Amino acid sequence: MSTRKDVIVVGAGVMGCSIAYHLGRRGISTYIVDRESIAVRASGKAWAVFTYGPAMLAYERCVTGPFEVLESGPVDTSLTVPGESVGDWLFLHSASYDRMPEFAIELKERGGIDIEYCETPSTNLVTQEEFEKAGGPQELLRPVRSVGGVECDWIDAAALQEQFPTLNPDYVGGITYPAGQVEPYKFTLAMAQAAEKLGAETVRGEVVDFATKGDKITGVRLASGNELQADAVVLAMGPWTGKGSALLGCEIGCRAVMTECLRATMPGGPGEPADLPLHTL
Repeated sequence: MSTRKDVIVVGAGVMGCSIAYHLGRRGISTYIVDRESIAVRASGKAWAVFTYGPAMLAYERCVTGPFEVLESGPVDTSLTVPGESVGDWLFLHSASYDRMPEFAIELKERGGIDIEYCETPSTNLVTQEEFEKAGGPQELLRPVRSVGGVECDWIDAAALQEQFPTLNPDYVGGITYPAGQVEPYKFTLAMAQAAEKLGAETVRGEVVDFATKGDKITGVRLASGNELQADAVVLAMGPWTGKGSALLGCEIGCRAVMTECLRATMPGGPGEPADLPLHTL
């Protein structure tokens, strides 16, 4: 069997479904291909917090001032390249962050799912040792504020203990900043269903090879023997991208970063301060 659409998106995680949805908004038809189902892996179990742009940049230690890269320090290459401006990245991140409230409404209307978007402050906890090493709260806030993070603030130990009575007393304060959060599986599924209403088709199958003509990729071959054809193929396979690209003889280096996410209902019940996200620096 051979069928055709404009684009094939390999991977039905959050990125693949987002790509298919936004292409659909522009009238571009897609296949969303995955060997399992929508958001089965990391996308359905992720923390799903939309981080305040300036806070992320500052804590990655890849900037010393507005849009300046710190070449001598550790740089997350997913954010920027040493020696180049991060201005475009910061603008895109901030624009995406600001769009989320409207996007939640849009997905409910088009995808038929409430993604449970909410706005809540996040707090990075600071120990006495970290506090002394930094030289006080203003120095802890400086990296975030240097990249435009005017909405961040310092919470002292007394305020922390009032909000979180059972908090470890080793923490002497924290930096709070805005954040948004969604239910990860519902978020990904909503984009997939909205994409389908715009002409996308979800296909379950394992990609085992690419169809080519000369130096152009014309489609993918599935383990079932079926072939899907398109004008372009997008790999949205997360940590499996290297495996997919290896089929073309040009493996894309990809390193998975493993973290753990614990969901728990804290004393106080939903919506109480005890449920606010806490992190350590």
